[in-house]
Amino acid sequence: MMITSFSLFLRVVVLLAMMAGLCACTQNTTPEKSWQYDPNGILSTQLSVHGKYAAIGSMLGYAEVWDIASNSRITLLQHQQQNSKGIIALSFSENEQYMISAESDTLAWWKLPTGKALGFWQFKNIKTVALSAQGRFAFISQMTQEHGYPVNKLTYFDLQTEKVIAELYHAGVINSISLSNNGRYVLTGADDKRVRLWDLKQVGKKRLVREWLQPEKINYVLLSPSARYALSSASYSMQSAKQGMVKLWDTKTGKLVKTLGGQRILVSAAAFSQDEKTIVTGLSTGILELWNIKTKKRLQSWQVPRKTFWRPTLAHISQIVFDHSGLIISLSSQGLGQRWRINTQ
Repeated sequence: MMITSFSLFLRVVVLLAMMAGLCACTQNTTPEKSWQYDPNGILSTQLSVHGKYAAIGSMLGYAEVWDIASNSRITLLQHQQQNSKGIIALSFSENEQYMISAESDTLAWWKLPTGKALGFWQFKNIKTVALSAQGRFAFISQMTQEHGYPVNKLTYFDLQTEKVIAELYHAGVINSISLSNNGRYVLTGADDKRVRLWDLKQVGKKRLVREWLQPEKINYVLLSPSARYALSSASYSMQSAKQGMVKLWDTKTGKLVKTLGGQRILVSAAAFSQDEKTIVTGLSTGILELWNIKTKKRLQSWQVPRKTFWRPTLAHISQIVFDHSGLIISLSSQGLGQRWRINTQ
């Protein structure tokens, strides 16, 4: 009995030491501002590129759009009134005038800030979506069947003409999509362990301009504003942890710039600064890290505060953006919004 108690005591000591070490490596746990959206029934979250709006997708088939500065809801976007499967994905245009929302088989296009519905379309087995900078083109990850075989594709769709422009393929489900500001390039990450960079001005096989392979499924990708850099995060395994799960790539040369964080770090969200000198990553552990891309050094880090020391939240950081003032805005999977100030000293 004493041995069991002593073993338990040692485990507690080790746990406390690990948590103390985690806190020691972070510089700040106090956000400049925090706010909470209703956490009940959240399926998806999204921040607009410059931090003007936040969108919360519900399992009840609607999305709320909030003005972050005034913390006021500006519109409610409703898909189906009945038999809704919930809003699984959201995306704002870079100019913050349009957005799209998706259920598993329905895509909707909206005008902001009014919330006017511009169109509804049926697409089979939607996994995630992205909207172009000016709000005209949608990119839709689908898992479909063609000629009796499973097909994983990215559908490039013109919302105005309602025509499919192109279909881009992976051998596994496409989990993440990211676009360059000029609309020419799209980055995809999929279950086939591949990260692919596509040039939309090319045709056929020439569209695929870069491909990177990691040891496990790709759960998140991000393209920098000018498409100079690409970030990719792989799922955890012994092999991916050994090689580093989060990679920053130079798209011009195809070479690895840096493996970010530790061996077991999993990035759930990220954002490049507009000048592409820094990148902030949000980890599944609730930590944000700011990196200098040129020096490859970590400049600053923050820990999302826990409600209690002994009961850490299960929410992960789902969205990050730099706002117009250069502050960082983060949004968790349970609707916790926070604004963080960068130390310029």
